[in-house]
Amino acid sequence: MKQLKTYKVRVGDKDFYVRFTTRAMIAYEELSGKSISDVGDVQSQMMFFYCTAKAGAKSEGKEFGYTFEEFLDAIDDHYMDAANVIIDLLQPDGEKKKVM
Repeated sequence: MKQLKTYKVRVGDKDFYVRFTTRAMIAYEELSGKSISDVGDVQSQMMFFYCTAKAGAKSEGKEFGYTFEEFLDAIDDHYMDAANVIIDLLQPDGEKKKVM
């Protein structure tokens, strides 16, 4: 898994900074009520992306003014872009897998 590096990713016409950190993992577990090892279904994936985007914005000193529902609205038309971000984040460094 990629850690401690902030990635700028584009989903549709929006740019997000994502960072896979301890803060993001804790935020995911608090938001979802699940273990970080249970990022399998679509809801969990989107919650994970939301938490890593929130952590990435914080690390870059950028405002992240989305609630989870607002975040879903912002990326809803571009689910495959978002899914690819999540898959890339969860892969060991050097491996790339894309949905589709």
